[in-house]
Amino acid sequence: MRSFLAIPLPDYIKKEVYESVTFSNDSGIKKTNLENLHITIAFLGDCVKKEQKEEFINLLKSFSFEPFVISLGKAGSFSRKGKPSILWIGLEKGEKELFFLREKITSLISGSGFVCDDKFHPHITLARINSERGLNSASDFLSKDFSGKISFNAEKFVWIESMLYSRGPIYRELFCGELK
Repeated sequence: MRSFLAIPLPDYIKKEVYESVTFSNDSGIKKTNLENLHITIAFLGDCVKKEQKEEFINLLKSFSFEPFVISLGKAGSFSRKGKPSILWIGLEKGEKELFFLREKITSLISGSGFVCDDKFHPHITLARINSERGLNSASDFLSKDFSGKISFNAEKFVWIESMLYSRGPIYRELFCGELK
């Protein structure tokens, strides 16, 4: 069961972010589906087996962390073979809290034998470049800066199953916990 832990974005933030960035249909860039926008805390891959689902949920229920403010920052990209491949929006505020949240939650789950990916760069994945045309289209996006414009209170975390299909991933929420 491929899954991850994330901070969900409020619907109004998803909409504002999604609508603030446009790419033409032939741009070579595929936007992330609106409903899939989130900030990943920890990618778990296949470390939680279906038969361990209830055990993992009980572990998550024991987790506590205070809510905090997240403010979006500058656009950026992850590269593959020296070329941008994933376009994202970084954070201006809340990064320190996300690192601490990640450290606390990964410590909790690893203490029970569950392991997550050790890479972490807080961001919202907005699009993937899927052709050479996309490299040209990406330059406008990469100059965007959301600093001081979009903020929200992080009050929840979710455990999401990610099912991969040729048309893109489909996410299913397995657990939602309150930050308290």
